[in-house]
Amino acid sequence: MEHKINESTAILWDVENIHPKQTGSIIEKIEDSSRIAYAIAFGDWNRKECNSLCEEFAKHNFEMIHTPHIEKLKNTADISLVTHGINILYHYPNIENFILLTGDADFRPLLSELRKAGKYIKIICDNQSASIDFVSMADESIDYRDLIEESIPNEKDESDDENDDIETFTKEKAFALLEETVGRLLEEQKTNNVLSGQVKVKMKLLDSSFDEKKLGYSSWQSFIKDAQNHSNVRFENGDNSKLKFEGSTSTKLPVVFVKLIEVLNTLKSDWDDDGYISFSSVAQKLNAKKYGYNRFKKLAIDAEKRGIVKVHASSSGRTWKIAIKS
Repeated sequence: MEHKINESTAILWDVENIHPKQTGSIIEKIEDSSRIAYAIAFGDWNRKECNSLCEEFAKHNFEMIHTPHIEKLKNTADISLVTHGINILYHYPNIENFILLTGDADFRPLLSELRKAGKYIKIICDNQSASIDFVSMADESIDYRDLIEESIPNEKDESDDENDDIETFTKEKAFALLEETVGRLLEEQKTNNVLSGQVKVKMKLLDSSFDEKKLGYSSWQSFIKDAQNHSNVRFENGDNSKLKFEGSTSTKLPVVFVKLIEVLNTLKSDWDDDGYISFSSVAQKLNAKKYGYNRFKKLAIDAEKRGIVKVHASSSGRTWKIAIKS
């Protein structure tokens, strides 16, 4: 089953879990590819990070459910979102697609009910905080930053190529991403092996350009089998559903992000009072194409997903800045 644009879609947005400043851009990107029948945003509208987004939600006809942040009732938003989701499922059977903007594992019961009913589920989350067990239950998942990156025009910088907007995703880059992903999951889960399916989901969240079929593999399993000849990732004792490291299990940050931090540090004299510097200034010192990126913006957003930098865009999306995350 695939998400079809002409089928009705419901959006359930956990605002306290996902609250980027570019909310309008994300909504518009969803509307471009979906027929929205029902849209609800859940949050404590008295809190600054939620209240600042009210205008955008109202402009796009969202129903806004107030879920006050009370210590004794800290799961109010969770309960409300699950309840409304179940209500939509059974009262509006014409809605075939559900888009959930959250990465909170507490919503697993809702996903379970949606799956049983044969609905198509898309999760839009924050890679840094999302529960991979939860995200893995969806038919499709994406980091919210990728929607921002797709919907806001590029600031022109030295790394842009107007005639070639396709990322050069090589096998070497894929194997490095695999090692990084397995390392991250092993550290997060504090275990010796991780499920292969979780690794695939996490890889796509870290870099949406990854697609094993575009690299010439017939399936995910064939990619993993070949990766064992080019990386330190191995199957767990012949169990091809679990992956482990042979040797060190420490997370190895890809070279491009190490280089990015080095360049940012060399440009300290150009930082503004908040520690930010323009994309164009950094792009002139870092050849993104050398690392498979045709746009510096994509590189910067992938770095933010890893929690090593902060990215800021003006309301128009024309001016982008980056800072090292402290």
